Parts: sequence; C-alpha cells; structure tokens
Amino acid sequence: MAPLLAVFALWVGYGLWQWRNNQALLVQIQQVPRKVRPVRAILLLVGSVGVLLLALFGLTAAGGITSSTVAAWAWPVIALAGLGFVHAQVRAGALLVSLAVTDPPAEPSSESEGLG
Repeated sequence: MAPLLAVFALWVGYGLWQWRNNQALLVQIQQVPRKVRPVRAILLLVGSVGVLLLALFGLTAAGGITSSTVAAWAWPVIALAGLGFVHAQVRAGALLVSLAVTDPPAEPSSESEGLG
C-alpha cells in the first residue's frame, strides 16, 4: 500500500506543481495556433491514456503486475508512465482552457478620426 500512496502523491504533486508554475506553459501554448489547440488537446488526452494502458498491459505481460501483487521493479515504470500521463493531461487541460480566453485587444490606432 505504501508504494501505491507514494506514487499517487508523486503524480498529484507533479500535476499541482506543473499547473502552478504555468507561466512557461502559457507562453508555449500561446505559440500554438488557436485552430490547432483543440486537436492537440484531444490527441494529448487520448494518446496519454493509450500510452498509460500500453505500459500497464506491458507490465502485466512481463509479470510485473499480477492479480495479487506488483513487483518492486514495476513501481518505477508505473511511476514514470503515470507522470507522463499527468504531464499530458495538464497540457491538454491548459490547451482547452486557453480556448476560453479571448485574445487581448489590438492596440488603438494612432491616427485620429476627425470629427469635424
């Protein structure tokens, strides 16, 4: 039970750290064209689930995960697969949230429109 709680705490801690230190993440996301963001977000959401499941199935096939136990050598693999999953999920969430934020208004024109 202790390895499970440690890995879970690692995943949650990494997700919170990544979300709270999001200044660099926001800069990177703003470089992505607005029309590409939802596609990239969906690919990250679905792709990270696929990679996580492949890792777990691979561990099961290799004997690292059985119905009653998880081998000690499998925990680092589980931790890394989960960190990749959390990383992709946070990125995908940030991409989707960025779609709700409107772009800043353009600078006003320096030319004055004469009224008279």
